[in-house]
Amino acid sequence: MTTKRIVVTRPNHDLTTRYLSYYAGKFSNEVQQKGHSVTDLKNKRACKKYFESIVRKVKPDLIFLNGHGSSNQVCGQDNVAIVRSDDNAKILQDTVTYALSCQAANELGPESVHQGAKAFVGYNTDFIFYTDRDKQTKPHHDEVAKKFLEPATQVPISLLKGNTVSAACNNSRQAFRKNIRKLITSETSKADTALLSTLYWDMTHLVFSGDAKVKI
Repeated sequence: MTTKRIVVTRPNHDLTTRYLSYYAGKFSNEVQQKGHSVTDLKNKRACKKYFESIVRKVKPDLIFLNGHGSSNQVCGQDNVAIVRSDDNAKILQDTVTYALSCQAANELGPESVHQGAKAFVGYNTDFIFYTDRDKQTKPHHDEVAKKFLEPATQVPISLLKGNTVSAACNNSRQAFRKNIRKLITSETSKADTALLSTLYWDMTHLVFSGDAKVKI
């Protein structure tokens, strides 16, 4: 097995980032155990200064960005931008980047590819997930959020298994479809109906820019 170099950002300052941080941390731990090199930028280290420094030093094969975002940026701790299309998109050059963040595939994704990224995977609108109110302090026990965040995490997992960018996106969509089918075949409540439409939303808005056939 060829050791891959991975950089993960994990801000943790509100409900959304608490969940993203948990799932990204779980991913980091699993891939480290498999012998890959993971630099985990969590909490206050999930900032532009540390991110740029680490990317230049590590020269990662894969960057996994987590946090709030908009069309032209992905943020880190306290919603301060880590990477912006009009500022430092070139920092992503020679990498495959996956942004679990709202809207970043619209502008940041194409611009990063224009500036030398091999591929950028993300969402071209808001990434939405639901939570169980009774489990919001314990994301690892939240079966509602799991329906959304496990399929979303299939993108970097699939890339590390040697899949192309296109195949990694398809594997993530398949995981979303599996959860949709489970809800359809169960006794669907009104609450589950909302989950169904949102799972479908996330699945269909996962897109990429760059080389569909590239692998890390």
